[in-house]
Amino acid sequence: MTVQVKDMVFDKVAIGPVSTRIYQGAEYGKGSPIVLYFHGGAFQSSGLQDNAVAEAIASAGAIVVVADYNAPMGGVFPKPLEVGYSLFSYMANKRASGLGDRNSALLVAGEEAGG
Repeated sequence: MTVQVKDMVFDKVAIGPVSTRIYQGAEYGKGSPIVLYFHGGAFQSSGLQDNAVAEAIASAGAIVVVADYNAPMGGVFPKPLEVGYSLFSYMANKRASGLGDRNSALLVAGEEAGG
């Protein structure tokens, strides 16, 4: 399945704007799950990079949101987790207005330190 990738900034997150990369299978449907994916990098890397795992999850039918969770507050623990929690809360409300729908499950996944 072809995966579409687009970069977005979520402006209305409680901690401030968060840059994200959205991976979405071309054949996603109503009620597709939304996965907030925490990239690896020991809470030190920032910036949006291609992510093969996120692409694989999207090819299975999910909408995957990979956030640059180190940029808004820095990578010192627990700041990235605070960004993640704020983003998760934002996405829970956003499901009804454009990212998935009200029936979309909201999941969290990750790798390395992000997992």
